[in-house]
Amino acid sequence: MLRELTPRTLDIISSLGERLCAPMFAGALNQLGTKSRSIEATELIVTDSYHGGAEPRAEETRQRSAAQLLPLLAAGEVPIVTGFIGATQDGKLTTLGRGGSDYSATILGAALNADESLFGPTSKAF
Repeated sequence: MLRELTPRTLDIISSLGERLCAPMFAGALNQLGTKSRSIEATELIVTDSYHGGAEPRAEETRQRSAAQLLPLLAAGEVPIVTGFIGATQDGKLTTLGRGGSDYSATILGAALNADESLFGPTSKAF
């Protein structure tokens, strides 16, 4: 339809599966009795505008993550956050590049001052 594939468009397409699976997984957990909610990382992780390998903006990410995730955790709800995506300050979806899902977990753990992550280590520091 567009007759082109820009890095921004590739980010949107490559994140589609993640954005579809997270709500289904949260729904399955709810069916099994574990209170959970799906949240798109675009609402939490603020990045620069480099599509395909965006870098997070620490302070904005900390603020958004604390505001949205801490109340859920305090209420005993399990947040199911999409991996490897974020968004620019003005809301354009970006991807974090190779290893981005582990990186997402590390970014959110650091943003919330978590003692440990349930996911594997990452090669990037936040």
